[in-house]
Amino acid sequence: MNDEKIIELYNKRSESAIAMTAESYSSYLMRVAYNVLGNYQDCEEVVSDSYMSAWNSIPPAKPSSLKFFIAKIVRNKAIDLALRKSAEKRGGGQVVLCLDELSDCVSDSGAAVDSGEITEIVNAFLRRQDLKKAKMFVRRYWYMDSIADIATYFNCSESKVKTTLFRMRQELKNELSKEGVSI
Repeated sequence: MNDEKIIELYNKRSESAIAMTAESYSSYLMRVAYNVLGNYQDCEEVVSDSYMSAWNSIPPAKPSSLKFFIAKIVRNKAIDLALRKSAEKRGGGQVVLCLDELSDCVSDSGAAVDSGEITEIVNAFLRRQDLKKAKMFVRRYWYMDSIADIATYFNCSESKVKTTLFRMRQELKNELSKEGVSI
């Protein structure tokens, strides 16, 4: 069943919307959650909770892509869970590492920023990159893949991945600063 029909089921408040969403996207959503959490039991919990969040969000939300709409919910819930667990353990993990890396791109001004504005700037920044670099960035900071996994995927050294991501973060920081965005 396509996204439009599933979203129509959500709008009609048909409980089959959740079942159809799970049938269409459960493996993809589990992968998104697993890249953040690394634990299947936690992933199942996050994905299940995300179906309910989608149920509560549609309507009024009108996603153009159900796949990416619910993936964003899964990713955010997975990050929240990973941060809670890491605070409990005071451990590391990919989420903490990724967020720490991205903190280089932001200033300490504490000014409020429109997330839509930042999204537009980051998307424009990624569109200007060559495809390989953009994919590395997305795999690291959206899917939260490890440096080793990215290096394997692109058949290059971990050092190459780290250097590429470091340079991209510096470019993004300059781009955000040039656009007058401080976070």
